[in-house]
Amino acid sequence: MPKKHCCPQCAKPIGLEQAIFANGKLWHVKHFMCTLCAVVIGAGEGYHRLDEKSQACDHCFEEHFAPKCHKCRRGISSDLVVALESSWHRECLRCCKCEKTLRKKMLQDAFEKPLDRDCFWGQRLIHQIVSEAEKERF
Repeated sequence: MPKKHCCPQCAKPIGLEQAIFANGKLWHVKHFMCTLCAVVIGAGEGYHRLDEKSQACDHCFEEHFAPKCHKCRRGISSDLVVALESSWHRECLRCCKCEKTLRKKMLQDAFEKPLDRDCFWGQRLIHQIVSEAEKERF
């Protein structure tokens, strides 16, 4: 007979104790923990399934598995934005000139840093004016 209501961590029956249903199984509350740091993951807390018997808390997942943000170098577990061939937190993807958060339309400067449209075209205009002024000097 299969152990249908046994905790995957300790293999003992759940019985009438409080339990957490996660990864398709019932766990004793004290046994549903991050496989990496051994901190108990409470009901309603975020976690990431690693395999059938293991999971990572949000902190460990960001540190060990999540893609790293191009700007702050921290892991990204939600609101991932891919731009300029890099991964970013949505709040980290900002114009390198005016610091506005970039949403949809963005461009890049000569050093491949993100720019909003106004800063990009402003920079191009300044470059054009300087180039024209240099031509007039000679």
